[in-house]
Amino acid sequence: MSWTAFLKGVSDLAPGLLDGLAPPATAADLQALTAALNSPLPEDVHQVLATHNGQRAGHRILFGLTLMSAQDIARHARSVAHALEREGLVPVEDLDSRTQAYEPNPHHVPLFTDNTGNFLGFDLAPSASGVWGQVVIFGLDLPRPRVVADSFHTLFEELSAELRQGNYRIKDVGGYSSMSWKPGNGSALSEILL
Repeated sequence: MSWTAFLKGVSDLAPGLLDGLAPPATAADLQALTAALNSPLPEDVHQVLATHNGQRAGHRILFGLTLMSAQDIARHARSVAHALEREGLVPVEDLDSRTQAYEPNPHHVPLFTDNTGNFLGFDLAPSASGVWGQVVIFGLDLPRPRVVADSFHTLFEELSAELRQGNYRIKDVGGYSSMSWKPGNGSALSEILL
């Protein structure tokens, strides 16, 4: 299931969640992002940004997470690069074996944020047991990054299944529609995307 199919499912359930999605990223936006990352984008990530280049503040399309723009992602990459210049790499113990064992990891690139320093993104340099473009959750409140799916394509399929099963609730948060998991639904994803 693609990003656009996931959006269709969300639109059928709660059209207000799509409010605030930006127009598509331009070719120049995407080229600037790949230059900042020094890497091509995974195709599923490219599809997301080529459909909507971020989301206005306050809106949260993905279970409490806001879609970042290509410019915000590039800004984050530059910020991590500056931090690495100042502090260098810090080894991390008990890391998910599918990721590289250091923080900050310049190859963990955010796509969604909770706007408090936590991200759902993709991995451009996994370990030998990982997959290029795998989906990782990482940030200030997480003791270590975790792989949550092999790709955003796979993640959107899982999220769409959760929607079809009714494992969500819609609520108003500060004048904006927000989707969250139903408590105790037993979903593995509900433990990841709170």
